[in-house]
Order: sequence, then structure tokens, then C-alpha cells
Amino acid sequence: MTYSYPFIGRWAAIWAHRNMLPHGGKEVILKAMYALLWSVALPLGVPYLLLSGRGLRERLGIWGKGLPAAPLWAHAASMGEVRAASAVVAWLLNFKPGVRVLFTTTSSTGRDLARRRWGCAYLAPLDHPLLVRRVLRNVRPRAVLLTEGELWPGTIREARRSGIPVALINGRISERAFRWYSRFGSIMRRAIGSLDLLCVQSYVDGERFVRLGARPERTFVVGNVKGGEPEGEPLKRDALRSSFGIHPERPVLVAGSTREGEEAVLLEGLERLWARWPDLLVVLAPRHLERLGEVERLLREHGVRYVLRSRMGRDLPQVLLVDTMGELTKFYAMADLAFVGGSFVPLGGHNPFEPASLGLPVTFGPHMRQEGWERLCEDGAAVMVHDAAEWAKVAFRLLEDPNLRSQMGRKGREHAARLREAARRTAELLISHGIV
Repeated sequence: MTYSYPFIGRWAAIWAHRNMLPHGGKEVILKAMYALLWSVALPLGVPYLLLSGRGLRERLGIWGKGLPAAPLWAHAASMGEVRAASAVVAWLLNFKPGVRVLFTTTSSTGRDLARRRWGCAYLAPLDHPLLVRRVLRNVRPRAVLLTEGELWPGTIREARRSGIPVALINGRISERAFRWYSRFGSIMRRAIGSLDLLCVQSYVDGERFVRLGARPERTFVVGNVKGGEPEGEPLKRDALRSSFGIHPERPVLVAGSTREGEEAVLLEGLERLWARWPDLLVVLAPRHLERLGEVERLLREHGVRYVLRSRMGRDLPQVLLVDTMGELTKFYAMADLAFVGGSFVPLGGHNPFEPASLGLPVTFGPHMRQEGWERLCEDGAAVMVHDAAEWAKVAFRLLEDPNLRSQMGRKGREHAARLREAARRTAELLISHGIV
């Protein structure tokens, strides 16, 4: 990854040209209109939030007691953005262990993920000045981190008025979003221009932010940070296999986070694999444990011998059906090949980066939509397949060729190392610029 800091030349010229536009009366009018829109939307939105049960109190900034003192306020839209912000926060805590963290999100699923990971998480307040001021008074954050495209003018303005630094991490902006933000002229230019630091994913993202008002000397290309948390204690394959009573040479395939309908597709392909490798162990980990009965019936109908993880002995049959929580990483670490579920059905797929980071060749179906999956394939760490026959063909080749498995595994580790470097560099920039 090439880092350019500060950005000068063309970007500085772009920024100077964009910010020569007059402010004055037009800007005052636009700010007043923005506040007015929220003042109108707020009473209209409250009944909806009340009836839908979508966290009315939290969206109004009523978070109760027990908030951490002077926390780092990290805001992310949903689960993907929470993972990105979490990677940077984890590196920050590596460098500054005493930092307290508070997360906000715009989705309940993102909030729940952040709460499990960090403890303190709420739905973000609506971007009305009065609500944002209340939160800032109650929380008194040391800094605000916005993630990817979460640029809320009211929050940025009120934080800066209170002397609280605001930074954008893992910043990105699509062409469509760029055109949309451009329509708001002075509002977005002033908000983006007041950011203390922007760490963006690509040069294109950086140029777009500069065109929208970002200061070139505060804008840095660091790459994508999602999945870039510091590396934990290495999991040792042979030791893990020994603990489960699995022979070091036995082929192991993990199907992680499978969803309804996917086990049937996999079993169709597995028949060919078992014909070639009768001792192939398939670790089958459904995403939702309430589906275990349904999966067991399917295995029995296909005449597949299986055992539940909670009842396993030293002799493992064809399938180890995982009925426990929190062990998928261990199973990936001792496997030869992974299939990532939620991808043979139109659900967007689950996390392909974890098995790749562990040096495992990764396969998934045509519905994978996790951000960054294309790069994983381009790097040679993963393969997308479209049906059972194609998956069986790819899996057959990988099980047959240890050199190919090793090559894909190495590519996966290299991909993960780039993500970690981007997250680490982001944390370093936040510290060196006095944000944290």
C-alpha cells in the first residue's frame, strides 16, 4: 500500500478551486433549511419510531446512566461498518489501553454486534442540533470517529463547536453518493472541510472527498480496514486436531454459517467428494442452532453418518454437526477447505475473511455480497461458484492439490495482512494527529 500524506498538487488545487465559492448568505440559508427539515421530520418520525419499537429513546439521545467517562465515540451505520470501526478501535487500544469506547449505529443489528464486542452501544441520535447537543453534554467524548460514508452535518458541526475532534475512518464515497452530496453544496463542503482527519480506502475516494471540501493535508489513503483487527494468538492446526481426535492427514472441510436450503446443495456435491475421499470429515455449522432438527433430518434422509459436537467421541463419522456457539474459528483453523454459508441463497453471504486470514482456501456461492469479496477472489484467496456441481469440482481440485491449497492459503494471509496494516496505520494517524 502506498501512503501519500499530505496530499498536495492536483488535490490541493481541487480543494482551493472548490472552496473559492462564496459562502455568506447562501450558507446561512442552507443551514437554516437543514435545521428546519429536521424540525419538521422529528415530530413526524417520533410516532413511527414509537409504533415500530425502533429505539425511540436512543434515537432521541436518551441513553440512561452508566456511560463511560470521556469515551471515544465511534459511529457506524450497520454491521459491516461496525466491523471496520472495531478493527481501528482494537488497534487504538493496543497503543492506548486506557481508552474507553462508546459505539453508535443506525441499525439495531449493528448496535447489537457493537454491544457484544464493546459493551457500550446505542442507536445514534437523529441529526437534529438539540439532540446532538444533549448527547455531547452527557457523553463528553474525547473524539468522534465516523465510519465510511456516515457524514452527518449536524453531528460534525456540534462536535466541532464543542471543541471535539472529528475524524472519518475507512472513508469511501460512491459516484452516486458523490453526486448526491454535491447537491448540498455549502452544507456538505463545510461539514467535510471541518473534519480533522480523513482516512480513506482509495485514491478515487480521496479525490472525491477533496472535491467536496476535505483538506488535502488531512486526507490519507490507507486502504480498507474491515477485518484488520490485530492478530490474536495463533491457532495451531495439529494441536487443535489432536484435541478433537482428528488424524493430522484426514481431510477436513468446514461449511460455516449455512442457511436454510444450503445443506441440500452441499450434500449434492459432497457425494462426489466422499466417493473419492471416504474419510473426508465435514464440519457443518448452521448459522442458527434452532435449525439443527431440520438439518439432522436431512442428513438422515441422505444416509449420512453424523454426530453432534456436544456428543462427539474420539471416532468421528462423515459429518460433525456443530450445535455449540463460538467454535467456528477453531474449526476453520484445523481445516483444509472452507465453504462460507448464506451465499447459495440470496442472503448476501457471511464472513469469508476469517477463514481466508487463517490460511484456508475459501469457497462461496453466487449470492456473496460481503464488501470486499471481489478483492478476495482477485487476490486468489477465494473462489465463487454457482451451483453444487461447480462447487464439487472446485472442492475436488483443492482437496486433490495441496500445493494449490497452500497457494490460496498464502494469498488469504497476505490479504489479511494488508487489512491489518490499513487498520494499524489508521490508528497511528489518529494518534499522531491528536485525535485520540
